[in-house]
Amino acid sequence: MTDPHARDTSGRARTLRAGQNAAALVAAKLAAGVCALLQVPILLGHVGAENFGWMTVILSLLALIPLADLGVAMALQHALAENWSRRDAASLHVTYRTGQYILRWHALAVLALGLLLTATAPTLGFVAPASISPLEHRLALLIVTASTALGVYLSTAGRLADAIQAGWINAVWNAVAAVVTLAGLAAAAASGASPTLCVALLCGQQLLPPFCARLQVRRRLGWKTSPARTDARPLWRAGLRFAPMHLSGALMYTAAPALFARFGGYEASAAYGVLQRLFGVFTQVLQLALGPLWPAYVEARAQGDATWTRRTFFRSLALAGLASAALLGVVLARDLVFKVWLHTTLPLDAALAWWLGVHTALSLFTIAFSQFLLGHNRLQCAAPAISVGQFACLPAMLVLGTLFAAPGVAAALCSTVALVTLPALLWQTRAALARP
Repeated sequence: MTDPHARDTSGRARTLRAGQNAAALVAAKLAAGVCALLQVPILLGHVGAENFGWMTVILSLLALIPLADLGVAMALQHALAENWSRRDAASLHVTYRTGQYILRWHALAVLALGLLLTATAPTLGFVAPASISPLEHRLALLIVTASTALGVYLSTAGRLADAIQAGWINAVWNAVAAVVTLAGLAAAAASGASPTLCVALLCGQQLLPPFCARLQVRRRLGWKTSPARTDARPLWRAGLRFAPMHLSGALMYTAAPALFARFGGYEASAAYGVLQRLFGVFTQVLQLALGPLWPAYVEARAQGDATWTRRTFFRSLALAGLASAALLGVVLARDLVFKVWLHTTLPLDAALAWWLGVHTALSLFTIAFSQFLLGHNRLQCAAPAISVGQFACLPAMLVLGTLFAAPGVAAALCSTVALVTLPALLWQTRAALARP
């Protein structure tokens, strides 16, 4: 087998590899982001604002894909990057196989919980709009549940691609999936298809990239057979360090659309979904631009190159600042943006728009901090404080939502990032930078 680790490890070469990955990632993600934005006017015109809000709540379960592994995928990604930096091809394959074994069981657990939610949804007060039949409602829940479980299992391929500094593979397949889904939604709208079919198409968009990336990465590394897995307990225990943060994050971000619908109706969750699509372009592009850095941080730490690490980290913060400023500019010009984008003006509470905009702008800085801490194996040190803040966000959303309706829910999300997440990440970053 060709050794996938044969490469120049100098700081200049490391920067070049990270830059090439980032350029490819951003280009592919821009294509995917444009398609995601074009999906919104198609869906709004086809299903209407109320049904679009219902779809936003249903599809929020897909947010569990990167979180329902309870930290195992994060631990797996770091272990794979360590193997890659040591040029240990055999351990790389065995570690990947072990991660697949663990996440298979996590996917089955997600499927069981999703089936329970589907069966009890009406009892919990999660009912569909009048235009959606109870059968369609349950069918959409089943589709999203099965897709979420399968996405958890397939997520190992994306983690492997990131670990070997080939994250562009994920981005390219994400772009392909976005184009295919856009074409499918346009055809569904032209034929008058049901909203449930649109839900199925959007779920497929989440599953196609990891499935294709799995095939491509295995071929790239020359893996034709599967080795015996090693003891799964160390990897699982390492993942438990991230588990509270992932569990609290999953609860917070899947509950948010439902709480917007509860306090403001499906129209409020529709507004949340539209803004998330718009703001998500900034988040995804920055995450992909900075994503190649964390394995480079691992490699730089192994080489003892502290100068490159500090310089690159502060540049990543500057890039996050520029993205945040651009995002707040979009919030300021939101009426013009909606008129050009949606060909209409969206009834939107200004307070809701600003709270969500500031929340996303602050979250952009957490990406730079998280990539740095992940590369220094210190992200788990910030997990306890972040977990407490995210768990506390749930009652805060309920209280502020009761008092101030939908803008109160957004204010609770923003406060969690500003008062808990960012300070916890900053504290650990200072500790990491202080180490020789």
